Amino acid sequence: MSIASMVIVASCVEHSKFGSKERTEASLYSSVEEFIADDEGVIASNRCKKDLITTRDNVLVAERIVPDDTHYIEFRYRLSPVLPSGHMYVVYGQLDENGLPVSFNYTGLFPKGSVVGLYTGILLPVGLSANVDPSVLDCNFLPIAAYRRSISAAQYDNLLMKVAEYRASPPRWSMLSFNCNHYAASLGETVGLKSPQGRRSQQFLSDIYFRQYVKANGDKIRWKHKQSR
Repeated sequence: MSIASMVIVASCVEHSKFGSKERTEASLYSSVEEFIADDEGVIASNRCKKDLITTRDNVLVAERIVPDDTHYIEFRYRLSPVLPSGHMYVVYGQLDENGLPVSFNYTGLFPKGSVVGLYTGILLPVGLSANVDPSVLDCNFLPIAAYRRSISAAQYDNLLMKVAEYRASPPRWSMLSFNCNHYAASLGETVGLKSPQGRRSQQFLSDIYFRQYVKANGDKIRWKHKQSR
């Protein structure tokens, strides 16, 4: 078995505080080589063909909804078929009168070049060219966990401006200085949320960073998967 194959097999079994369970992200592709060639399946849009709804009954483990808020930002953590550290990304949109999402836009940061780009970023202290549009995996598999916060229309405008800025000129990806977790947290900062341990946190494990992020913003996680451990 090749190194790339072992990475996919290893990272498709979740071993986090959210529980241990097998996932099948790599099943979208017939081979490791096909996945690598697809550059992690970038979707050149901020929308998915089919939206994956997070609820308290599946993976929405923390939330805070203010009645008068009209929009939301949601932080999602999922597995990565190419790196055991996982991946954190953002979904944002409009809320209905009951405080439930009715529109879904996706963004996340990962380096171009898939496996090669990821491991180059680990081995070399240089920023790499990156994508901020969603991966096909973001659109086809529920995350391990999600954290939703409602925001005002003015805060949403700030978020849209930052996303537009990133899409026009994507930041460079670095495993320690600016990875997918830092990218997600930088979007949270535009709506007044805090980054855990400061913006320069070198935490690259999305599982841990996600939990730190929820705590840093004054909320608690419901450990709904705790029984499955």
